[in-house]
Amino acid sequence: MPTNRELAKQYSQHEAEQLAAQLGSAPQASSTAAAPAAGVVGDAHRPVPGASAGGLTPEQAAAALSGGAAGLGLQPATARVLAAHEVAVPQGTPNAPGGTFDLTLDVSLSAGAGYSTRMRVSFSTPEKAAAIARVGRDLPVLVNPSAPDQVAIDTARLI
Repeated sequence: MPTNRELAKQYSQHEAEQLAAQLGSAPQASSTAAAPAAGVVGDAHRPVPGASAGGLTPEQAAAALSGGAAGLGLQPATARVLAAHEVAVPQGTPNAPGGTFDLTLDVSLSAGAGYSTRMRVSFSTPEKAAAIARVGRDLPVLVNPSAPDQVAIDTARLI
C-alpha cells in the first residue's frame, strides 16, 4: 500500500498530466462547456488563495515574510519537494519571468509531526526556479499546522 507521500507525488503528477492534456487538446465543440474558474490558472477546481484550502494570498505571504508570520498562525518548519510541475499559463495571461510551479511538499514540523501539502509559487528568474522547484530540495518554510494549505517559502532562511 502506498504511503501518503507516495500518493501525494502520484496525485501531483496526475494533475500535471491532466493539465497538459487539457491545454494541448482542441477546444470542445459544445457551446455549453463551462469556463474555468476565475483566479486559478490551470486548475478550475482549486480554491482561490485566501479561501478555505486555498492557501495564503500574496498579501498574506508578503506579511509573513516581513515579520508577521506569528500573527497569521505560521511557524518555521522544513519541507522537502516531492514533486514540481510547471504550470502552463495560457498565452496573454501574466506570468512571472521564471515561471509558475505547483510544488508537492513533505512538511516536517519541529515537534516531529509532518504532513504533505501542495503550493503554487512563481519565480522571478529561471535560475531561482531551477534552484528551488527541484525534487528532493529541502526548503525552509512557514506553515500553519492547523491549515496545511497555508505555507510560504521562508526566503529569509533560504540558503
